Amino acid sequence: MLKTLESLGTRPVIRELRPLYRRLLAAIRRLRGRRALRDLAQRWEARRPRTGTPSTAIRLSDLPIVVISLPNRRDRLDEFEKEMKRLKAPHYRVVPGVAGKELYPSIPGDFSGAIGCNLAHSNAVESNDWSNEQLLMICEDDVEFQVDVDALEALISEFHANPHLDVLCLAGRVRGPRIPISDNLAVVTGVVGQACYVVKPHMVEPLARLWRSGVSDLARLKLKGKNDIIWNKVQRRDAFFAFPRHKIARQRASYSDIQGREMPPQEST
Repeated sequence: MLKTLESLGTRPVIRELRPLYRRLLAAIRRLRGRRALRDLAQRWEARRPRTGTPSTAIRLSDLPIVVISLPNRRDRLDEFEKEMKRLKAPHYRVVPGVAGKELYPSIPGDFSGAIGCNLAHSNAVESNDWSNEQLLMICEDDVEFQVDVDALEALISEFHANPHLDVLCLAGRVRGPRIPISDNLAVVTGVVGQACYVVKPHMVEPLARLWRSGVSDLARLKLKGKNDIIWNKVQRRDAFFAFPRHKIARQRASYSDIQGREMPPQEST
């Protein structure tokens, strides 16, 4: 309904009523926000008991880490390598980015690029040997951490020890409600951006399946198939996503192959 009203607001007959129209849209957004917060709170309060994990500290040097990087973007991979050395985690695997423009040359670059992102993130979560691992950190090669290794490890350890949390997003922008659950973490919905996140094994199959299913929508020029839009279905209904209450990471300024231009730093909010 909200999207329909927003599109109507561009029509000439509505322009004359724009102040009233904006107030109506703002009221609808507030109502939707309150409803989303209520739904998330009810889901969190009604969460089912889950078997806990041992409360062992997570060391970044022992955590499996993959970075998604296009083969022709050695500049971004070099920056990522510097980040990992600073955090004393020099061991990581590179998952090649997918050149969506080569797969779908006949559609606009933002859509073909988004298809590449969907496929690359699917490949990344599926690339781990889960027989001996309980977590996987997935990074895009432009992630920039804003804390030291001790703070990052403490946050990941808290996420690991909480059996009710399924995905930890370390960077991005939260466009939905958030409920604080500790001094460091909140449960959220509406996370936009996937520069860095940590997943538990049971989330691999549903996320990879969802992202691959979005390719057909993107090929038909429907943005609802984009990976950080489509995973909101999981956030709202099936899983609990955690987000830091303090700044942990962001996307550094760099040239974006999808946008085709230099992008400023993308702060996490």
